[in-house]
Amino acid sequence: MPFGAAAAVASALSAAFLALDWKTWLSDIAHFVSSPASIPFPLGAIPVVLGLILVIVMFLRNAGSAAGRAIELGSFSSFQEVPIPPEQREEILRPVDGREGGIRIWRKDGVSTVTEAVVPAAPSLTPPAPTPFIRNMLVAFMLLVVTMMLFRHPLFYFYDRVVLYASLIIYWPLSPPTALATLSVTHTVPDYILIVYLSFLVAFLLASGVITSERFPRRTVRGAIAIVLAYPVLAALSDAFFFSSVDPFSRSAVLVIRGIIGGVFVGGLVLWTTEQPRPVRVAPQRPAEVGVVAVFFLSVAASLVLALGLLYLLFRYVGIGHDLLPIGVLLLLPQVALTIWALIGRGAYHYYARQRPVPPVTVYHPPVSVVIPAFNEAAGIEETIRAVDVAAAKYPGVTEIIVGNDGSSDQTLAVAIRAILELKHAKGAVVDLPHGGKAHVLNSILRVATGDVVVRIDADTRLSAEWGFSAMIPHFADPNIGGVQGLILPLQQTGWTRRLRILEIAWNHLFLRPATMGLRATQVVDGAFSAFRRSDLLAVGGWVEWNGEDTEITLRLQRLGYRMRLETEAAAFEDVPENYAKLERQRIRWNRGGIYARYRHLYSSLSGPWAYGGLASLYWLALFVRSGLRSGLYVYVVLVAVFIPTLFHLAVILAILLIPRTIIISVLLTRYHRARWIPWALAWPAFSVVKQHFAVKAWGTMFPGEATEYA
Repeated sequence: MPFGAAAAVASALSAAFLALDWKTWLSDIAHFVSSPASIPFPLGAIPVVLGLILVIVMFLRNAGSAAGRAIELGSFSSFQEVPIPPEQREEILRPVDGREGGIRIWRKDGVSTVTEAVVPAAPSLTPPAPTPFIRNMLVAFMLLVVTMMLFRHPLFYFYDRVVLYASLIIYWPLSPPTALATLSVTHTVPDYILIVYLSFLVAFLLASGVITSERFPRRTVRGAIAIVLAYPVLAALSDAFFFSSVDPFSRSAVLVIRGIIGGVFVGGLVLWTTEQPRPVRVAPQRPAEVGVVAVFFLSVAASLVLALGLLYLLFRYVGIGHDLLPIGVLLLLPQVALTIWALIGRGAYHYYARQRPVPPVTVYHPPVSVVIPAFNEAAGIEETIRAVDVAAAKYPGVTEIIVGNDGSSDQTLAVAIRAILELKHAKGAVVDLPHGGKAHVLNSILRVATGDVVVRIDADTRLSAEWGFSAMIPHFADPNIGGVQGLILPLQQTGWTRRLRILEIAWNHLFLRPATMGLRATQVVDGAFSAFRRSDLLAVGGWVEWNGEDTEITLRLQRLGYRMRLETEAAAFEDVPENYAKLERQRIRWNRGGIYARYRHLYSSLSGPWAYGGLASLYWLALFVRSGLRSGLYVYVVLVAVFIPTLFHLAVILAILLIPRTIIISVLLTRYHRARWIPWALAWPAFSVVKQHFAVKAWGTMFPGEATEYA
């Protein structure tokens, strides 16, 4: 600033200072000190609000610090292949040497190897048995809940006194609302929220061994104890504000916020005590679209407002009853808001699709590589390859099929070679590798592939002979599209696990997934049947070599600036576990890998522009908090059924909860010729309980010292 301008500013400030009426100003301060009740503002709320702001700032600061420690990812290049002389080809069916990183590539015109070692870095491991954790946690949780419920009256009396004293501080110098003075008169259903989540947090702390085991760092122990102690404090402060409302519906609506607070603490405790991979640094490659962040938050606000309005009208004219009003709102508000949000997101998805239409496959049909990782799949790999060959006949471009043999101990290699020899419509290759896990095989196949687009399917997945993969490919004519999900349906037609899986596909894949794609918050493009540009995968270093690789690559491509699409005119049939034990193993692996993958991008995406993957991270945080909310909500419903004898009205609420989801699922199942499974939609609440049980079990496999697949 020039010297003259600085002098002028100083002169003006001096004049303003001298012009102050100091006597009046000092008199006002003295009046405030002597009579603070004359101030019509709750001054006591200021330090509380400042404390919350400080917590948020610290979180964002930690996010930035973690992002600063993020690792860089390298890129891949194609393998340099070396032909194997004919006189040595009798060795091709022998296992490759994993210690030396051997690799052989078998094609119709010969066999080759590569010039570099391909040694697995971190094979996908089987999660450890979670039984001790889940058993100990359930026992501790039930003992705590039963004990607190038996002594609920003195407990609530003490807690209500704490809330009342907190309100005296928050509303100072004003008097607390009269509604707070009646807290100890009646103990209604909302008080159960505190019991459920406090019991859950303490039970998790005990079952995880944070306090007793030496495998947890001291910093983790101190932080976990602080999280558990901070929950009742924040709950009391929030109740001092929320319970100031005398309107039953308003008090019940903010009950959802109390549940969310509990979910936040559960999610925070899980992430704090479990081992997680380091953040990864990703540089955006596509320009950010204008208004993406605004549309996301506007959709959230609109869905909440509309859901509250609909529920208010419902309870005003239906009249469920005062005692069940809280549980009705708590059950219905998240579900109704999510449904409305998904409808808004689907509108955004279809609007974008109309703005950038997909060309016909006859116009855009680049070379395609269909990659199939296989480990001990001799029984079904031949059928999988033949199904792809049939689909290739309907694709006007060049198709190659590459099978990656992940060091199988059965006849997978020989069966796959025989099937490749018999291809009629596609060319093919079999890549023989030492055992290193699915993602390691995928990365090796990627470096062998020659197609512009890579279609990934699992070895136990069958492409539809009618629809195939052709409709997925033209999406990549749009440079803003980075991944395409095909329609996945259960291969088997019998068994309760297959029927529940089709309900999950209808709700999560066909209804919610287009919404997340429209609002730039996609969580996963399923590895069972998906497509990507090969150049994009090579540039970002391929898939991570641990479980959850399909979720991780989806988030990484979104951070580059790409959109995802769903194509229901390309279909495949996946193998679904046939019983509870196999389903449990699958879902623990999925939950575990999904948390690893999302945590890897959480801090980095939130510390940068949210248009590049940050919205997906925010949506996952909401889902993770909802997971913590659901963990306690089921016990909450049981407590209501036991202590509030109005089961008929509770059944009415559950019926209302099922109606929107059942209608949506029924429409989608009818569209895809699965209407006979619609009655199974009534089992969705039970299926949700089972899935949440698997999620909690997965948390118990992620503590320090457990099997860690990430490098």
